[in-house]
Amino acid sequence: GKLSYRLILAYDGTDYCGWQLQPAAPTVQAKLEAALGTVLREDRGVLGVRAAGRTDSGVHARGQVRTGLTGRGGLPVDKLAYKLNAVLPPDIRVMGVRRTAPDFSVTCSPIGKTYHYNITNSEAHDPLRHRYAYHVRKPLDLAGMRAAAALLVGTHDFTQFSNIGEEGGRPRKRNPVKTLRRMDVVELDPAAFPGGVRIEVEGNGFLYKMVRHISGVLVAVGERKLPPGIVSEMLEVGD
Repeated sequence: GKLSYRLILAYDGTDYCGWQLQPAAPTVQAKLEAALGTVLREDRGVLGVRAAGRTDSGVHARGQVRTGLTGRGGLPVDKLAYKLNAVLPPDIRVMGVRRTAPDFSVTCSPIGKTYHYNITNSEAHDPLRHRYAYHVRKPLDLAGMRAAAALLVGTHDFTQFSNIGEEGGRPRKRNPVKTLRRMDVVELDPAAFPGGVRIEVEGNGFLYKMVRHISGVLVAVGERKLPPGIVSEMLEVGD
């Protein structure tokens, strides 16, 4: 029978148009499937690579879970990560591999997902963080941002916080009702990340570009361009 593997991935998404395969654009899935095909000597259709979640263009990931199948059992599981990393580009890495039960579902088994949106809130943007943090020069009102973030926690219609219907350039129906378990605005250690602020979002699922829209609204609140209560108004429109 076929063997099922669970892969833990980390990648810098700067040079990729997200996770999912696209006809004429570089994606993380395409690179991973090519590496798996080379190492396991299996066709893409046999591998059946599945993802616990898909990232958008330019989004980075750590701890992303993927699964794949193979009918070849000759390669020890403890060697698979090494073999894959030898052929993957340096901005994609397999951090761990485990065998799973054939009926393990990477889409149904996860209990939650967490997104981090990093901000450098300082006069000048650290050039070593320009790929990984958004720069805001004006001092942010963190209390206002936290008040707005608290309004997002719970189960809501997040239509106004997404590009729903535009995913992949084609109409797509998705349930806009999602549950956010946690929304935190965290000041990072100034010794490790001067001016660092992180928006942390944990929930059961996310719409297309939902976290980017949420972060944009919270930053606008932090810059005092919008009041914290705007969040309630947007959620009401969604309903």
